Amino acid sequence: CKRSKFLWDTQRICAMVGRNAGQSNSNKQTKNAGLKPLSHEEFPPWLHDCMDTTVKFLAANDMAAADKWLDEWAQKRKFLSSKAFFHALIHTCTKAGDPAAAGWCIRRMLRCGLRPNKVTFNSMINACAKAGNARLAHDWWEEMVGMGVVPN
Repeated sequence: CKRSKFLWDTQRICAMVGRNAGQSNSNKQTKNAGLKPLSHEEFPPWLHDCMDTTVKFLAANDMAAADKWLDEWAQKRKFLSSKAFFHALIHTCTKAGDPAAAGWCIRRMLRCGLRPNKVTFNSMINACAKAGNARLAHDWWEEMVGMGVVPN
């Protein structure tokens, strides 16, 4: 079931991302060294709630509701406007084989003023490949090159 895949992956990603949610960029490298992912009980409840609800909207193909939800949350938590957060969402969409939801995440990143990078586009193209959509993967490749992101 696509929805259950979304929800399972959201819990796993929240556990990985949760440790960085309250840290400044200068502290992340030293604090990440040797850390194990948080257990479900340990990661911040607000992050779990936000990711869980966002992916529910994306799995239901309700992008307008996902936008509204994240707009409300982003006012409370600046982390929700970070590349790490969007990469976690894109990864979840990719694992579920939902390129439309992954594409929404990239468009949302751009609206937030974040520039997609190699990681972003790699995940997007992977989502297209998982869905068997070579044409869409090609379109995102062209988008990547058009934005000046050099593939490796």
